[in-house]
Amino acid sequence: MESESDAEYAARAEEFRRDQVAEEQAQYFEFRINREDRLWATSERVFIARMVNTNKDKVRARGSFKITVTLQPTQWLKGEGPNTRFKLKPIDYNSCNYPGNGAAIRGDIGELFLIFADPGRLGTRRVKYTLRLEDVVSDQSKSALGKPD
Repeated sequence: MESESDAEYAARAEEFRRDQVAEEQAQYFEFRINREDRLWATSERVFIARMVNTNKDKVRARGSFKITVTLQPTQWLKGEGPNTRFKLKPIDYNSCNYPGNGAAIRGDIGELFLIFADPGRLGTRRVKYTLRLEDVVSDQSKSALGKPD
């Protein structure tokens, strides 16, 4: 049996790493699609909202539970609700991850989000999750937003 040179080993290891990373990315992408599909199925209301206010730049890094954002619904995609502003606060130390209240907590004024919510007055307890519009991946979300595949 021939021995493998250092260069051959390095090339084989790099190929293995590339394949592993590609597989992990594919699994994460599938998780994101399944999460969105699940949110569409279990949310009574889905809508687009614009960030109109945030205090994230005024809150110290360790005070992330003090962040408050204000969102304004702009378009209802599933269910109905008022177009009145509502506030969100973090519900977890890592609210940008699922389950948490999502990307809006770290959003910027003017940014648009896809909001998944339960019935009742909009706010932290009713909003299941928020996604930046550019981050949607499921066919249902893309179709609702009029985005091409």
